[in-house]
Amino acid sequence: MSAAAARVTKFRWGPEQAYQTRAYWMILVGAIACQFPFFFFTAHWLLHLKGVGVRPADAAFAMGLFTLGAVFGRLIGGWLMDGMEGRYAFMLGFCCYFLGSFLAIRVSPEALWIAYGAAILYGTGFGWTFICLNTLTGHYYGPAAFPKVNGMMLVLAALFCSPAGYLGGKLFDMYQSYKIAFEINSALAGIGIVALFFARMPEPPETETPVGERVWRGEEGAKKLAGRLGFEPR
Repeated sequence: MSAAAARVTKFRWGPEQAYQTRAYWMILVGAIACQFPFFFFTAHWLLHLKGVGVRPADAAFAMGLFTLGAVFGRLIGGWLMDGMEGRYAFMLGFCCYFLGSFLAIRVSPEALWIAYGAAILYGTGFGWTFICLNTLTGHYYGPAAFPKVNGMMLVLAALFCSPAGYLGGKLFDMYQSYKIAFEINSALAGIGIVALFFARMPEPPETETPVGERVWRGEEGAKKLAGRLGFEPR
């Protein structure tokens, strides 16, 4: 068996079984860390650039680079998922949020490359981790359970992440700066990395064999044993 095949479950998981595993909830934490910074950035990036004096045309270009970065991030995430353990690829994607937040706090109209770099890193971080999130879920729980299991995860993550824009606005109103908001995004990325460290592939649960099947297997075993001992099975 190849290393890539070993990272994909062979067990036919049911949604209820998946929800009982620790890995599922650790991946959910990673999903929140993936999407919360993205929701915040989409809502406040242009406002942040306008607030520090960046021209509208330059701000719009930075937003375009954010979108482009998400495309490249998906390619990087997918490529890494083929070559290494999925949770480690997922963890690496969060590094883009660290670097992007570091640059975003230091944006100025005199150094537009900082704004462009932050936008590309945030887009790359989201595309990278989002692909890893979905693929890791599929690897752990298989194609049969994937629609319900992944759908539920995205719904739960959206419930936690949807207030990101509002919280970012409230923080700006309180501190007249987005510095705290970007630091929170970095902290969430760190929490996501820690959670994924514990998101090892779950062991398949022990399934109980139905009574009828156990009786049939017992009869078959008795017949084989009788044949080996020279008795004529009835």
